[in-house]
Amino acid sequence: MRLLRLIYCVVVLFISAAALTQPTEAATPTTKITVQPVVSPSPGCHSDWCEKVRTLAAVVRWADRSLIAAKHEHSPLRQDLAGIVRASRDEGISPFFLLSIAGKESTFGRAACGYNAWGWNSCKGDDFTSFVDGARKVAHSLRVNYLGKWGLRTIEAVGNTYCGSRCGADWSYYVRLFMDDIFHAGDGLRWQDAVAVVRAR
Repeated sequence: MRLLRLIYCVVVLFISAAALTQPTEAATPTTKITVQPVVSPSPGCHSDWCEKVRTLAAVVRWADRSLIAAKHEHSPLRQDLAGIVRASRDEGISPFFLLSIAGKESTFGRAACGYNAWGWNSCKGDDFTSFVDGARKVAHSLRVNYLGKWGLRTIEAVGNTYCGSRCGADWSYYVRLFMDDIFHAGDGLRWQDAVAVVRAR
């Protein structure tokens, strides 16, 4: 009888220990990420506003499907994709360019410094409050400084300034690779370039 009780206790302890060591669903890399959809206007609406919303929704779908097809479905950027694309549009920057920078700098947000998925300021002293906020601030600087004040027109020119002369070539190689192979977006850096890609498909 004493031996049976001892065996029972050992079995219970073994089962309890095994249960405690099992990873939770939140900790696994297979946790599903939900993309916030853009609600399209009714088919009967043909105003400029409705067309802008439809265009935004089409670009978001393109970006999301591209990330999934490239096996980046667990990117945390996907849950804020609509906001990131909207921020890009508001600054006139291609969201495919902005996302490709995040791909190079943080594996599409999976190795981000907080909400800094763009390696901005070498992850020092940024005050991004969300991925959307980060996207808006980086896109703003790309428009005002890189494409504006400094007149940069190519991925390579941006890379040599964004990353510096020592790593600019490597940076540019991967950003261009992601734009081509993941988003099939060519090398256009502006919003209208992204729209043209989506409308042509």
